[in-house]
Amino acid sequence: MNNFLYFFHQHLFIFFIWFMLFFLIISTSIKNFFIKSIFIDIYYFVFLINKKKSFVIDTRSKKHFLLGHIPYSVNIPFKKIYNFDIKKLSLSKNTRIIFISYSNVSLNNYIEIFNKLGFNRLYILNNGLDDWNIKNLPLIYKK
Repeated sequence: MNNFLYFFHQHLFIFFIWFMLFFLIISTSIKNFFIKSIFIDIYYFVFLINKKKSFVIDTRSKKHFLLGHIPYSVNIPFKKIYNFDIKKLSLSKNTRIIFISYSNVSLNNYIEIFNKLGFNRLYILNNGLDDWNIKNLPLIYKK
C-alpha cells in the first residue's frame, strides 16, 4: 500500500488524466443510455423512407444542404435548432424522425430537444451522407 501511495504522489498528473478519462467515459455512457436514439444503416434508412412514414432532418449548414440533399429532407442547421419552432413541422409524437449530419456528436443536442418534446422514434443515419454518396443514391441539388 505504501508503494501505491508513493507512486500516486510522484505521478499525480498521470492519475489526474486517468481519472478525467474515466469520468468522461462513464458520463458519456450514462448520457447515451438516457438519450433514446438508434443508429441505422443506409438500407434501413431507405426502408423507413419508402415503407414507413418517416421525416428526415438534415442538420448540415444551409450551404451544404443546397449543394445536395436527400429528397424530401428538411434543413434545420445546428445553429438554428434552439430558435426553430418544431411545432411548425406538425409532426405527431409517433413519427419516425431520421437525423443526417456530418458527425454524430452534434446530434445529441437534436436528440435531447426532440426527446423533451415527446418524440420517441428517433434515428441517426450512420455515416451521414457519406454512405448515401458511396451507394450513388439520388440527391437534390439547388442553386
